[in-house]
Order: sequence, then C-alpha cells, then structure tokens
Amino acid sequence: MYRSLNADLIVQTCRTTNERITERFAGSGLSKVSAELLSVSEQAAGLSSWLAKAHWPLRTLAGLGIATVFVIIVGVVMNLKLQLNITSVTEFLQGSEAAINEVVFIGIAAFFFITLETRLKRRRALKAIHELRSIAHIIDMHQLTKDPERITSAPVPSDAIAKRPLSPAELIRYL
Repeated sequence: MYRSLNADLIVQTCRTTNERITERFAGSGLSKVSAELLSVSEQAAGLSSWLAKAHWPLRTLAGLGIATVFVIIVGVVMNLKLQLNITSVTEFLQGSEAAINEVVFIGIAAFFFITLETRLKRRRALKAIHELRSIAHIIDMHQLTKDPERITSAPVPSDAIAKRPLSPAELIRYL
C-alpha cells in the first residue's frame, strides 16, 4: 500500500500548495514556480497512466517484425539445397559457426523488436524525471535568498542582502 505513489493525490497536493502560495505571495516568483509544478505534476500523472498501459501499435509492429524474420528464415530453409557432405572437421566447424551466427543475429533482431515498447517508454519517463528534477533545482535556487539566520543574527551590511526582497517579518511568514 505504501510502496507506490498515487498520481491523483500528488496533483491534489500540488494544487492545494499552489493555491496557498498564490494566496499568500501573489505575483511572486515562487507562485509562478508552484503553478509550473502543478502543470508538470498534471502532465506527469497523464504520462504515468500512459506508461502503465500496453502500447498495442508498437506490440503489433514488434510481432510483425518477428514474424517477418521467421517467414524469411522459413523461405530460405525451404529453398536451401542442403548437402551433408562433410569432408573435414574444418568444414564442419565453419558450417556450425555460420549457423550459430545466424541464430545469434535472429535472437538480436527478436530482442530489438520485443524491447521496442520498453525503450520508448523509458525514454519518455527519463525525460519527465529530468523535467521534475530541473524544477526541484529551481525551487532550491528560490530558497537560497531565504536564510533563517537573517532573523536571529545581527544584520550584516552586504550588497547580496540588499538584493533580498523580504523583510525579517515577511521572511518569518514565508518560512
């Protein structure tokens, strides 16, 4: 029960947080970031449901690809005139090596077709994860100017502090 995330609850949490931030800090950069996070969470929920479903066109394509490979193999075998006239061990080894190579390449082709859907879904999931991680870094950057030590310690004259938009009372409210 507690080993997976519920996309609907995550979107609802993002929506509630966005409403609270927009209400308290209307027009701020943080409210814009929370709105973007809400949008991304809604997109991620849609992507999550898409990833959970079977992608039948790709599975059909994979099945057709594998069937085509086997039809070609059967066609070649049917038209092959096999002569079991082995005169030396070298010829036998050379023939068996060629047969093993063909089996390996057929296996690689089948593996390519079978994993097509998984690779596509993985690529989309990684792109979405990267987007979420980027937003997390943006939120961290927004927090850099909100230093709780400014409230308790004596003010230090600095150009960096002068650029901070929040007074100590606003910072307490923010934190």
